[in-house]
Amino acid sequence: MSNRATLAPPFLLPSYVLRQSVNIALDQAATNRLLYLHSPADFGKIIAVGQWIGQKKLRCAWIPLTLYDASPLVFCRYVLAALSALDEELGESLDKILAVPSFDGAPLEYLFLGLSRISKSVQQAVIVFDDFHLIDNPMILKAFPQIVKKLPEGLLCMVISRIPPPVTFADLLLKDEIGIVSENVLLFSQNHII
Repeated sequence: MSNRATLAPPFLLPSYVLRQSVNIALDQAATNRLLYLHSPADFGKIIAVGQWIGQKKLRCAWIPLTLYDASPLVFCRYVLAALSALDEELGESLDKILAVPSFDGAPLEYLFLGLSRISKSVQQAVIVFDDFHLIDNPMILKAFPQIVKKLPEGLLCMVISRIPPPVTFADLLLKDEIGIVSENVLLFSQNHII
């Protein structure tokens, strides 16, 4: 599943308006372990994140989630493939975990095994979970905060969603480990309209 093309950020036309206020909000939210960006459809979430990542020149694994990715097996494969795409050395080790025959029976356990093999810090990079609102599986939603906590320093986790963080993220909120950017920040102002 380590098809690196599917994990690449979306291509953005250079003609999009750069909104500095949005970039500043993303900078502030990115000081946390998890950056959670949410707003209804058509607020420019993908463009905002794509521009911010491009401006920062960050290595990125972009996971475009669908309804079919709400199974722990598929979701865990995506996370491991994303980590593998960000680090060639690590990729070999994680590919071995993905190839274990019993992976399908206990994907979350193997995902945490893979996360335990990652060094405590990596060069700055970001994993983006796009359309996270499509993930409604309680096992994934419950495990996700722990996945975020196990990610190495230097690796930012970004969630793009149409809804606010689920209740299972309460611990991250309480410990101030989540930076939230909402539709209020993404609204176009007079200054953005040409």
